[in-house]
Amino acid sequence: MVEVAKKVGKVAVALLALAGCSGSGQQSGSGSKQNQTSTYADSLWHVFAKALDDKNTSYLAQNSLDTLQCTECRPDSSGNNHRYPNAVVLNSYLNELKHLPSLNGIPFSASLDGNTIRIVYTIQSKNAEEGAYNLLFTLVNTATGWKLEGMLLT
Repeated sequence: MVEVAKKVGKVAVALLALAGCSGSGQQSGSGSKQNQTSTYADSLWHVFAKALDDKNTSYLAQNSLDTLQCTECRPDSSGNNHRYPNAVVLNSYLNELKHLPSLNGIPFSASLDGNTIRIVYTIQSKNAEEGAYNLLFTLVNTATGWKLEGMLLT
């Protein structure tokens, strides 16, 4: 009987650990399909976020569109919708693209809509009009896989 209780306890601890390992992403929706797509989007984003944190420009160059949207890269620019060649962004403005010192451990929401994944970080800031602003990253599914389209602030 004691052995059975120990096994049940170990299984309960393992289940709790797995439940806590769903990542920093916040899943929305109650349907199981939504949770599956959110989990997929979360896990895909974790790879990109790690590459950004690690400054892995080789991975990012291979997994980004030819032009990246980056509202923080050249704030004085106008008329180009804040889109720049990915080599310029990755070589000169990687910290501006990432926007935060680290994306690791910061809660985010991920949504998959057709061929687009949107990752939203809500950043608390006393300087923001409503006390917070959104940092939004977009991934698009292309013929060669998921690619980073860029970031913007809202």
